[in-house]
Amino acid sequence: MVGVVSAGSPSDVVVSTGQCAQCMTGASIPQGADAIVIVEDSSGYESGPEVQMYTEVQEGQHIRREGEEIQLGDLLINDGTCITTAEIGTIATFGYKDIQVYRKPKLALFATGDELVEPGNDLLPGQIYNSNIYVFEDLARRAGAEVVLKNVIKDDKDSLKTFLADAFDSCDMVISSGGVSMGRFDYVRDVFMELGVKEHFWKVAQKPGRPLFFGSNSTALIFGLPGNPVSAFIGFMEYV
Repeated sequence: MVGVVSAGSPSDVVVSTGQCAQCMTGASIPQGADAIVIVEDSSGYESGPEVQMYTEVQEGQHIRREGEEIQLGDLLINDGTCITTAEIGTIATFGYKDIQVYRKPKLALFATGDELVEPGNDLLPGQIYNSNIYVFEDLARRAGAEVVLKNVIKDDKDSLKTFLADAFDSCDMVISSGGVSMGRFDYVRDVFMELGVKEHFWKVAQKPGRPLFFGSNSTALIFGLPGNPVSAFIGFMEYV
């Protein structure tokens, strides 16, 4: 054994035929070497100078060559890829401190209905708990969006218009639950139209989830999902 090569440090160790060097994991291969024998298959490397090896040595074994995983000019990550733990590791591995990303979409969420009560409160006859907003919020965040507005709005057009004015001014997407069917107090679609939202479609050929609205204006995409929890969940997953 003619030397030791440590990881992260330059080395001038040179090996010839019949010679070896102790090479730490991650270190550069010394000049003249063409194979690695792991310590489990050898002895004497701690004291030297002679080392015994107990396995047949093949040229190139246990050596990771430059460019083995990716070549200069190869694409690391496609445009539009969601950055997860794996991508973060790849980005850091190749030395990038900063990358360009798309801004997280800003969302406004609201549910309508005089019958809705927040979880944790007592229910009166005819009331139900508001669950859809919490489902929407979790799904949106898992998809990479940022929820900046959320509310439960009574069946009142003026209250709805006030909320939507703020939502259209600050959000990229507005998602509602309830109020888009044919009921007497289903105001949501009407208010969307009164505020200048362009309707792309209303009602879809599916069950559950038929009364579904999609539109847009100059600042936001607007989804009006049903109030039924199952229908709302399916509508979010399929269309939003």
